Amino acid sequence: MEGPCAVFASTCEKILPENIIIDILEVESLPQPTNILENVVAYPWQIRTKYYHACVNLCVMKEKTIGNQEFADSVNAVILCFDSQSDVGLSRIEQWLPFMKEFNSEIKVLVCDYCEEEPLTYQLKDSKGGISRLTAVNWCIKNGFELVELNPQKDDFSDGSDIEDDFPETVGVKRIVQALEAHIWPNMIRTPKGNVEEQDKTNPEEIDDDSFAALFSNLYAMKSKAANLPEADRKDFAEKMALAFWNATRESDSDSENETNQNN
Repeated sequence: MEGPCAVFASTCEKILPENIIIDILEVESLPQPTNILENVVAYPWQIRTKYYHACVNLCVMKEKTIGNQEFADSVNAVILCFDSQSDVGLSRIEQWLPFMKEFNSEIKVLVCDYCEEEPLTYQLKDSKGGISRLTAVNWCIKNGFELVELNPQKDDFSDGSDIEDDFPETVGVKRIVQALEAHIWPNMIRTPKGNVEEQDKTNPEEIDDDSFAALFSNLYAMKSKAANLPEADRKDFAEKMALAFWNATRESDSDSENETNQNN
C-alpha cells in the first residue's frame, strides 16, 4: 500500500462511511475499492488545493483492528461516526478508542447527524434518549476529537442576536474536507507559483513565506480549538487568527520588496 490514510468507521447504522466518502469525492457512486487489509478497503482521493496536491487513501474500517505496523503508521486521520440519538452512542465509540490510539493520528473527528442542545427526556420504555451537544463536545475535548454534525439544527446555533458572525461555522462533510485539506500530508507536493489552476484571478501571486506556512500547517489545530470555545471567546480567537495571518502576509510582502531591492 502506498500513501497516507484517513480511516472512517461507524457505530451508527444511519451514517455509513461510504456515503461520507461519496460526498468527499464528489461522485454519484464509489469506484471499485482496494482491499488493503481484512475488513479494510480504500478509495483514493486526489487532494488539489491552491497550495499543494496529494493522494490520500480514504479507508473504511468494518471491524476494530490496527492492521499491521505499516498500516498503523500510514494513518494520519481518524473519522468516527456515532449515533447521537442514543444514550449509549458515545459508549459504543469508546470501544474503538484503544485501536484508534494506536494510530497516533493528528486529525480526529467525531461525526453525528446532529445533537440537541438538551435532548428531551422521554418516559417511553423503548426510548433511546440522546446525547446533548455539551456532552458530545466535552467528550471530544477529553479525547482530542472535533465534533462535526452532518445536519446541525440551525436554531441551535442562533443566540438571537443580530451581531454578524466574524468566524462562520463550517459544518457537515465540508468541515471534514476542510480538516483533511488543512493537514500536512507526508506525500504532499507544494504547488509552484504561477501554476495554480484554482488560483484566485484577482490575486495571482501566492504567499510563500515561512511564517504563513507555519500558520497554514497549524490551521486545523486552530480551527479545532476555536470550534469548542464559547461564542465570545470564539470571536476574540478569530480576530487573533486574522491578525496573525495579516502579519504573515505583510512579512511576505516586505521580504519580496527587500529581495527586489537587492536584485536591483
